[in-house]
Amino acid sequence: MLAIIKTASLLDGALTYTHKWQSLFYALTVCDAVDTIYFLFWTNKVAMPTPTPNLPPQETSESKPEWLSRLEEESYQAELLISGAAIFGCLLLPGLISDLEGYVLYTVNRESMTIWYFIFLFLNMLAYVLIITFLLHFTMRALWVGMVSFNSAYPDGYKPNERFSKHFQQQLIEDIGDVHGYIRELDKSCSTIFGAGFSIAFVALGYILLMSVFAALFYALRDYLPTFAGWVLAGTIFVLVMGFAVFSTILSTKKYRDGNFAKRYHYPIARLFNRAFMNIGYRPASYITGVLTSQKADQKSGVWLPLVVSALIGMTGGMLGMSNMNVRAYFDDVYHRMASDPATLIPEVYADHEPEGYVYHPVIPAHEMEAGELLTVFLPLPNREKFELERQCDLPEASGERNETARNARRAREVDCARSFYRFYLNDRELRVEDLQRHLYGPEKQFGFQATFYRPPAKEGRNLLRIESNYYNDDGAPRVAQIPFYLLEGE
Repeated sequence: MLAIIKTASLLDGALTYTHKWQSLFYALTVCDAVDTIYFLFWTNKVAMPTPTPNLPPQETSESKPEWLSRLEEESYQAELLISGAAIFGCLLLPGLISDLEGYVLYTVNRESMTIWYFIFLFLNMLAYVLIITFLLHFTMRALWVGMVSFNSAYPDGYKPNERFSKHFQQQLIEDIGDVHGYIRELDKSCSTIFGAGFSIAFVALGYILLMSVFAALFYALRDYLPTFAGWVLAGTIFVLVMGFAVFSTILSTKKYRDGNFAKRYHYPIARLFNRAFMNIGYRPASYITGVLTSQKADQKSGVWLPLVVSALIGMTGGMLGMSNMNVRAYFDDVYHRMASDPATLIPEVYADHEPEGYVYHPVIPAHEMEAGELLTVFLPLPNREKFELERQCDLPEASGERNETARNARRAREVDCARSFYRFYLNDRELRVEDLQRHLYGPEKQFGFQATFYRPPAKEGRNLLRIESNYYNDDGAPRVAQIPFYLLEGE
């Protein structure tokens, strides 16, 4: 009996497909995130003139309603409840985002891939910012509760004793400071972390919604846009962000900030820019960042704190971009190289490894070749390839017609077109497809075709199945997928 032994233990990971230009792209992505947050968080706020009596009156503790003051004093209760529930929910977000990302990669067209990359970069940043924020907040709030409880048990604090010397105890008391002040600082820090985390999350959410609008426009105009249109849009947004940053920085300097031009145009332009990019998160994000930066504007921490926050956000975005296993499928030239290396075994091309989520390269679904006579291969057909197949074969659009005869005729024509769209080679010998059918594969019900070969010329030992499609890259080369497998003589 002949059996295929699919071995796929030698994965070299996502870095196999990461090249210099991708590293540059990640760097630009990180810079975009860093500069955006930094300048919204810093230059537009910190460098403003210090408040003067001429500013509009602000709400004070005396003018606050009693219910609001009481709610603020007891906000820790709501914070703990929200943090506890949110930690559980947020830990599920990365998996849900990954599933959604796989669906989008499989269903969107080629021209909008760049836009969707940025959308999911910010979505992942949003998820991890929330996770880190809630975990840090919950930990510090738990410490605060512990300190309050401990202080209530020992209201007199440190008790001088004869066990230690007086000078040692005196220095210890001076070192640990006022415990009541420490508890107040913990409470303030917890509330600050809680608010700042949501502020950053709202900024990211605003960017996501803006990018989603662009993605919808790209999809609607997909037949009229060139393949590099996504890069043009991304570059335009980057230039706008950097241009606004430079503009705001210059007008915030002492030399220009009190000039007539700055008085007339600085804040209106900043408001227009922030409203466009933050949209739904404009008010909470502007208020929280404005208050936080105004508290530190005249201190040294007002300089380094925004830089540290921006660096952490940028590092998070960079690590997410580099570690995202789906990132390979966004870039078309890298997509063409997925599973194209005959010297590399990739588990996703063997069905017995039960790959999770979507697959973007051919898969051998059969666990065995029955008596060496039958071989089946699933050919996934993401929309980027499906559109190309329909274009090359001049297939009419599927209009959802209820006429069963017309629908079946279109599908039969689609299958005939797929026969010429794909080419198969086993050990450099071209194979003739015995049967080709439409197929929904795996738990995700991915659409594609299943090709069946009768008595393929496989040999004992290592074999190499090569599949070429008429989905060409910018250099005019077809997409190639190569699946090595081993055939051993059985009893």
